[in-house]
Order: sequence, then C-alpha cells, then structure tokens
Amino acid sequence: MGRGATKTVIGALVVCVAAVAAVSVALAGCGGEAKPTSDEVNAGYLQVAKRARDYTFTIDRATEDPPDRPRRLAREFRSFAGRVDYMGTFFLTIQGVGPVPSRALVLVHSLSIYEWVLRSVAKLARGDRALDRALRDVRTAGADVRIASGALERALRAAIAD
Repeated sequence: MGRGATKTVIGALVVCVAAVAAVSVALAGCGGEAKPTSDEVNAGYLQVAKRARDYTFTIDRATEDPPDRPRRLAREFRSFAGRVDYMGTFFLTIQGVGPVPSRALVLVHSLSIYEWVLRSVAKLARGDRALDRALRDVRTAGADVRIASGALERALRAAIAD
C-alpha cells in the first residue's frame, strides 16, 4: 500500500474510533443524573451507522491496494475485523418498538459476516490465489453492510421524525 493510501486508511480509522467513542460517551449520560432522550440516542446510532458504511469504503480502498508484506496485510485486516466486531456489538444495544431493532439485527448479521471475511483475508495473507478471491469477497460483504446500514439509517430517521 502506498504512503498516501496508508495515511488515508489510518486517518479514517482514527475518525471512526473517535466517533464511536464520542457516541459511547454521549449515550452513557452524565453521572446517571441526566439520561439522553430517545432522539439523542437514535441520532447517535444514526451517526455510527453512517460511520460503519463509510468504514466499508475505507476497507474497499485497502483491498484495491493491499500491503505487500504478508504480516502487515494480516495485521491490517485483523484490525479492520476488530473494529467491525466492535460496531456490531454496539448495534446490539438498540432497543425499542418498530423496525429499528430488526434493522439493527440485520446490520449486526452483515457485520458478523464481514468480520469473518476480513479475518479470512488475514489468515490467507501468505499470498496465494485464494487471497484475490478473499479480497473480492471483502468488497461483496462490504456492499451488503452498506445496504443493511442504509436500511437502519432510514428506520432511525423515521423513528426520530415520529
């Protein structure tokens, strides 16, 4: 991976982690005295859903120009998988009535598949023909995550509008 692409990937990862941390703090409330409203919670989930979709684009760019060294490739995709797993765990906390929880479960399922595919790339990092297929699978699974994320975003927007 080139120097510019690496900086872009690292920058995107930092933004994603910062957004998840900010949303986690916002959802935690202030010392238990003031709880967030449902609109604030839904808006937080909406932001993380957008970040999840953006993160798949970052990973897609990384599949187009993967690092040459097998260890670096494996480390990078394990890192991607860990962040995807964290996002999936975050969306399991959605509760409520209507289509939002079911859309969240679909997104969590898509993220789980995506995580599995990312980990398989890390295992195949030795560089054989199966790695090219695994990288194509990453792009396909990423597209599925973007579809599920879009559906969750629409459900959250509808819940906020009500």
